[in-house]
Amino acid sequence: MNWFNGLGALQQVFFLIAVVSTLVLFLQMLALFIGLAGGDADVSYDGSTDIDYGIAGLKVLSVRGIISFLILLGWSGFALGGTDLHVAWVIGISFLIGLLSLFANALIMQQTARIQEHGNMEIKNALDKIGTVYIPIPPKNEGMGKITVTFQERMTELNAINEGDVPLKTGLLVKVVAIFDDTTVIVSKA
Repeated sequence: MNWFNGLGALQQVFFLIAVVSTLVLFLQMLALFIGLAGGDADVSYDGSTDIDYGIAGLKVLSVRGIISFLILLGWSGFALGGTDLHVAWVIGISFLIGLLSLFANALIMQQTARIQEHGNMEIKNALDKIGTVYIPIPPKNEGMGKITVTFQERMTELNAINEGDVPLKTGLLVKVVAIFDDTTVIVSKA
């Protein structure tokens, strides 16, 4: 405790911010690892939980973002507080470092969400590929079947429509001739 009392007031404040926010991050990670956080919870709420304080589509204010801000603000302020910099510079630089972490966290979360939403499968890359009928496809757009087709180095199951006059039976080779929507292709006999 003598070590803490030997610090200046500014360093003590930054140290407390850093330790508390790091502890909160550690507890979040521990809860995540043992399954207490990030899982499915049965909660009913009719309002909105989105915090839409963002810049250029980035949702900057999130729990993770605020914690990362506080951690880097605290540790950088603690480290800079032990130098000969003026108090205003220490606070300003620490605040900027915290803001950088806030925006970096928002950018990482945005990119992660984009990958989760869209994956890296682009259905347009299935065009002109040869696949196999999995579930029979009725003729003349009378219904939908399924095919398995390999594109982008992955075998994928897609909904398929047949514009031809003959039904396409299971096991038949087909060619993807057009894209109908995000999960459906139009095929013809290969």
